[in-house]
Amino acid sequence: MDAPYLEKIKLFPNQGQTADNQPMPKVKFTPPVTDWDAITLIAIRHWPTDEAKQLNLLRACFPKFLAIQQQTNPESYATKESWDRVNYLCGALGGWEAIADAPRYSEFKEEIAGLSESGAITGIALVLAEQLISQGVSPEYVSLNRMAYLLGEFGEHLIGKSIPEDTFMRAWINFKPVAHLWAGFLTGSGLWDGGHLHDPLEPLSGLGQQFERSMLNQFLYSQQFYRFGTSYRPPKGRSTILDPSTAYELEAEVEGDPFKLAPLHPVLIEALKAYPKTKH
Repeated sequence: MDAPYLEKIKLFPNQGQTADNQPMPKVKFTPPVTDWDAITLIAIRHWPTDEAKQLNLLRACFPKFLAIQQQTNPESYATKESWDRVNYLCGALGGWEAIADAPRYSEFKEEIAGLSESGAITGIALVLAEQLISQGVSPEYVSLNRMAYLLGEFGEHLIGKSIPEDTFMRAWINFKPVAHLWAGFLTGSGLWDGGHLHDPLEPLSGLGQQFERSMLNQFLYSQQFYRFGTSYRPPKGRSTILDPSTAYELEAEVEGDPFKLAPLHPVLIEALKAYPKTKH
C-alpha cells in the first residue's frame, strides 16, 4: 500500500520540524480526490488540536464512506486493490472493533454545527485580510482587531449577521491553526462569496465533477491563504497572522487561478481607517 493513505490517516506526520524540534502539522493529498479527503478535512477543521476527536470522527464516517464507494463504483469496489485499501484504512483507524465502538456520526452533528460557525468566522477574517491587501489597502489598516471590527459592525452586509468581538476572539484562539482551511473550504465550495454565508455543514457527497472541482478548489485556496497568513505581519503585530509552526500545511499539487473577492465597498475601507486609535 502506498504512502499517501498513511499520510491521510496520520494527521501529524513527522515531515517537518519547528524550531523546538516538534513535528509541524502537515497533511498531504494526492489525486484522485475521494470522499475520504473531505472527511479528513472535516476532522482537521473542526478539531485542530484534538487528535482523539479527529480519529473518532474518521471512525464514525468510515462505514458511510464504504457505503458511498460501493454505491458510486461497485465494480471498482469489488477489486482486490480496493479491499486492500479498505483493510489498510481500517487498520490505521484501530481495527473493526475500534470502528464499531466509536460514536455514531449522528452524535457529532450538533457539536460540528457549533464548531462550524466558529471556524467559519476565522476563515472569513483571513479572506478579508488577504483581499484588503491585494486591493491595495495600506497594511496599517489590516489587522485581526480590524477584521473583528468589520465583522462586528458590518457583519450583516458581509456574512448575513454581526459577530461580537469576544465571539470572534474566542473563535480565533480555537481555530487559528486551521483558519486557512476554513477560508479554502468556504471559498472553494462556494459557501461564501463576500455576501451571505451559507450553512457550513458539509455533507458527505458522492463522487462527481462538481464535488471533485470543489475539493480541488479547496486545496488550491487553502494553500493560497496559508501562504498569505504565514507571511503577512501587521505593522503593529508581533508575529504573522498565522503561526507557521502550528498552522496545518496542506500539500496538494493543484493548478488554478487564485481566489478573489469583488473589491470591498469604499465605506468598509473608510470604516477601517476610522477604527479607534487605541486599538490595532
